[in-house]
Amino acid sequence: MRKIKEHTFDHPPTGSDMTDAYNDYHYDFSHIEGVKFLLEYLEKTGQQEYYSIVKKSDQAYISSTACWIARMIDRGIEVPQHSKDFLIAKLEELKARLEKKESEMIVVHKASVKQNIKNKAFALIDTLENMLEERGYVYFSVYDFLKEKNISEVVAQNVWDYFKAVVDELVSIKGDKEAKEAYRHLSVEDIADRITTLSALLKDVNVYMIFKSGADDIKTKEFSTSDFKYLGTYNKEDGSVILSVDPSKIVGVKIVWTLNTKYNFLNCIRGDSLSIKGSRIMGENLSKSWAKIVKYDIASVYFDINHGLDPDIIKNKIKNQKEYKVTLLSNENTVILNVGKG
Repeated sequence: MRKIKEHTFDHPPTGSDMTDAYNDYHYDFSHIEGVKFLLEYLEKTGQQEYYSIVKKSDQAYISSTACWIARMIDRGIEVPQHSKDFLIAKLEELKARLEKKESEMIVVHKASVKQNIKNKAFALIDTLENMLEERGYVYFSVYDFLKEKNISEVVAQNVWDYFKAVVDELVSIKGDKEAKEAYRHLSVEDIADRITTLSALLKDVNVYMIFKSGADDIKTKEFSTSDFKYLGTYNKEDGSVILSVDPSKIVGVKIVWTLNTKYNFLNCIRGDSLSIKGSRIMGENLSKSWAKIVKYDIASVYFDINHGLDPDIIKNKIKNQKEYKVTLLSNENTVILNVGKG
């Protein structure tokens, strides 16, 4: 069992003290534990309306910093007034969001079913967060984990929504003062690693939802996220999944990224107006194109490609310095990772 020593103060905490406390709470406790702290505080202080609002709200919208403030108040710490104001403001935001949501909902008699789904999703999220923490945010196959547990598609969707909100918060740190303060204990490299790992997790959850939706032998089903669009192919015989951009997207684009999944052979194909004819990419400019093997850092490269990092920077980041002849022909091992304006 974890033994964690929480902050104590022999004086009213300053803004700097509060920031240090936020950092420690973020490091020592998960978001789900933080929400439990908030609920305990609201219940003890008799704030039943806010307690009910927090219980009904999606956890992705509950501020972690507000949870830590509630925890410190509950422990008898006299936090600054601006921290108390921040806590109330965040509770009021949840109230407004919930009221808007409820006003738009059609009343149905499936509340118990929905709550059951939420409970299962939250329990699964808690398990995944703990597994990620134990592994130091080193990626593992969430697809295999979900398949082994036979998680329902609707629960998987709830898990995807939660972790997408976490990734959005991490990505927005630079322009969000509160988020930047809350994640101050993480280095830029730590944040990048978490974004990369959680992005891979989101991809795995999406692939799993394809599997649960009833994909058959070599049957494809298109699905989307707010960032990318994939074409998923599920092979029932060995359970493998290949993701690829629809080849029809290769029309008038300036860059195409392909990967030979058998040899991890990455191609960056560039040209003024690329197209595809049969199994060959046409219109290439070989002087601007390049190819490398990315055996050990494919997850990082995949993340950089899909977030629009300059191709030359990506090339220089790849550990393997040797370049190879660009492959323009595709085969059964070829995946189109991304197409773009370049």
